[in-house]
Amino acid sequence: MLAKVIEMKTGYIPAGRFGNDIVNDLANYIEKGLHSMFEDLQQNVNQPDMKELFSIGMNKAVDLFYQSKTKKAEIKIQGDEIIFVNSFCVITYNPIKKKFSGRDLTDKNNEPAFYNKTHRSHKKAAESLKRLFNDEMSMDDAVRILKENGVTCRTYSAMD
Repeated sequence: MLAKVIEMKTGYIPAGRFGNDIVNDLANYIEKGLHSMFEDLQQNVNQPDMKELFSIGMNKAVDLFYQSKTKKAEIKIQGDEIIFVNSFCVITYNPIKKKFSGRDLTDKNNEPAFYNKTHRSHKKAAESLKRLFNDEMSMDDAVRILKENGVTCRTYSAMD
């Protein structure tokens, strides 16, 4: 059931998108919320529609948890590098060396990563990435943007 709730609220299948730690954190968070909600329900047992109250409470619990785990997208400048960071990935761009690299932050088992193989169109690709980078962009989404703008990338598992 927990996997279904995550999939409904986020659009992602937990096994493929979230690490086990996040799924366990969500389960604990929901358990605490449900415990509190059941106490409230017992005190207000004369409510006409308990089922509706329960479903509203569950949705709210999942929303609050997801908001607490979502890191707002940031674009930082550190020395010569521009760093794109959110909850799902970290992308680094060095305009002087014409290099992109990045890591997926959600898959702790395989640790997906990438780097660019070509330098053509790096400025155009960086501008597109800067314009489109948001809270929910994954590493794969970033690589797709770079490829669409003429930068060829190699993805790999950092665990290898």
